[in-house]
Amino acid sequence: MNNKEELLQGETRLLELGAGLGRCGILARLLAPKTCEVFLTDSDTDALFQLRANVILNHLSPVKENNIASISCHQLLWGENTARAFLARHGGKFDVIIGSDLVYVPNVIQPLMETVSVLLSKSRNGIFVMAHCARRQGNEVRLEMIFDAAEQAGLEYNLLQEDNDIYLYSFRW
Repeated sequence: MNNKEELLQGETRLLELGAGLGRCGILARLLAPKTCEVFLTDSDTDALFQLRANVILNHLSPVKENNIASISCHQLLWGENTARAFLARHGGKFDVIIGSDLVYVPNVIQPLMETVSVLLSKSRNGIFVMAHCARRQGNEVRLEMIFDAAEQAGLEYNLLQEDNDIYLYSFRW
């Protein structure tokens, strides 16, 4: 994965998990081709309020118009059942899933991987790209915990980049 072209090709559906204020997802939308649909998600209703405001502040359209990429914000609690309900409401699976600083405690790893397993496309060479900061204060999660859950879900992982205890991994079927 050397550049955005490898991730955002054609009619790509991109999902950000744990978007928070939306920095990664908004940037992805700005870099995306005109045919890309971007879905930003968070479980926190207060974060979603600010997330929607940030989308508007960046002059991004929540509706696909004239073949211009769309961006939308949604609440998503992690887990298999909630991911299936999200999939039923929002159409097909996602070609690209991104997330940054998603796990701090071990009990969210399994629901995260269940969510990725349900929502990540197998037919279009789907990829989940996750950044993880190991040095974050209060972080109880070791990378091995994430890898074990990924393997149990049938995902293979690769280190894309490491910089000062910040790790960027890809997960694929």
